[in-house]
Amino acid sequence: MEDSIGRWYLFAWADDRGGIANWILVDLDRLRDSALMDSQRITYNRDWQTGFIAIKIADLRASGCVVDQRDGMVEQLELGLLFASGA
Repeated sequence: MEDSIGRWYLFAWADDRGGIANWILVDLDRLRDSALMDSQRITYNRDWQTGFIAIKIADLRASGCVVDQRDGMVEQLELGLLFASGA
């Protein structure tokens, strides 16, 4: 993510019937240009090669990173953004 790989991040939540209940589309270039990732701590998975950070969707919206979203209660959630090491 930090190395400018990928332009969009689509995150979706399933409903109890297996369909998509809510979704959000994030512009990764805007996210990289914002300061939102600067103060975030990466939580690494057990393999120590991949990890994630959590950013509140309200903060993504305030920084102009949200391109579109399906209406729902997603404003109160955090979005987990995945990272992989260069190894």
